Amino acid sequence: MSKSRFDVIMSCLRFTRKAPPAFRDKFWQVRDMIAAFNANMAAFFVSGWTICLDEPMSIWHNHWTCPEWIYCPRKPHPYGSEYHTTCCALSGYIAHTSYINMAVNTIR
Repeated sequence: MSKSRFDVIMSCLRFTRKAPPAFRDKFWQVRDMIAAFNANMAAFFVSGWTICLDEPMSIWHNHWTCPEWIYCPRKPHPYGSEYHTTCCALSGYIAHTSYINMAVNTIR
């Protein structure tokens, strides 16, 4: 695939139809997708009696391309984005996820 074709496809991909918020939120485009995932899991998945709370990292080495890049020295891979998840320990499925936004509701 050529670079120009890739750029055309990327310019058409959208996760939401909402306008950008008035406050600084670098993940405003994917918040609807995360909410839809959580609603779908709540409607169709029942966790077992053992639930695990976790703070996984999405590994990201280039802080210029990651919207909420953080350094967390307690993690094996300390660079990237951090999430909060609840998982069913019996099945291994993620039941709920939320993104940690360090600068939400900060005026642009």
